[in-house]
Amino acid sequence: MMQRRTLARRKALAVTPGLVASTVFTWMIGLVLPGWLALPLFVVGPLVLLILVFGGLEGRAVRVLRGGRAVTPDEAAAVAPAVELLHDLGVLPPDCRLYVIPGSTGWDTWGSGRRSILMTEDLLWATSRGALDDRAVAAFLAHSAGRVRHGLTRSDPAIEFWSLPWTVIRGVLDTMLSSTVTQPLVAFSWHARFIVGSVAVAQTALSGHYPMAVTIAAIVLVSYLAPWWRRRWCAISERLADQYVRATGLGSDLGRALTLLSRTPETLRRVQRLTHDPTVSTRHRWMGKP
Repeated sequence: MMQRRTLARRKALAVTPGLVASTVFTWMIGLVLPGWLALPLFVVGPLVLLILVFGGLEGRAVRVLRGGRAVTPDEAAAVAPAVELLHDLGVLPPDCRLYVIPGSTGWDTWGSGRRSILMTEDLLWATSRGALDDRAVAAFLAHSAGRVRHGLTRSDPAIEFWSLPWTVIRGVLDTMLSSTVTQPLVAFSWHARFIVGSVAVAQTALSGHYPMAVTIAAIVLVSYLAPWWRRRWCAISERLADQYVRATGLGSDLGRALTLLSRTPETLRRVQRLTHDPTVSTRHRWMGKP
């Protein structure tokens, strides 16, 4: 498995821009708020963050930040055979908790924190109606369990909480980009940010404000690097989880389920990895607690 320090460094690169942007935005908002509002913001926020870092409030974080809800008894019964299979294989994290994201589509699962796995409603629907067999459902759950057991999602609740301001800003920007009225102008401005930023850096430097020029240059550079960092981390996380599923003996089951959803070149490459990955030689390499 990739060295833990390397994984931590690559995840840090993926999440740090959002964390820094959220911190700066929160600080700027706090400066203009009256004291009786700013004080709770700067006290309660870090306190909740500290609790989340140490694993507390995970269930509430899943409900609030991910929009998840606990599975109902009927839903739990539908996935019970798959869960039992995973328990027999020793795949699920200790005290695992299953959640559903209402209104979610597609067949997918996500890990969060130290013990939480979220599922789409479509996956539950397919399970209850026999569209997916128990081994395929177990493979989807094992994929997220692999991320959880190896610590890839350990800090996610804390990161998602502290990144809320940046998440809101990105949501607004995405809405603007999707608007038929503002899309051409905003899209042009975004794609031309290197030119605009270069002009701003040059003007600021010529005025003698070198720290500001360096700051602007850094922001423009990070705007190009941050999406690549996020995509790289997602690809690494998915590949490691795929290898974990293959090590449990459920790789072919997940591969067959994925081909029912899509037959794109990316999906076919992933199926190949799930069924013929030469980098996984023994199942014990990927099993057990990290």
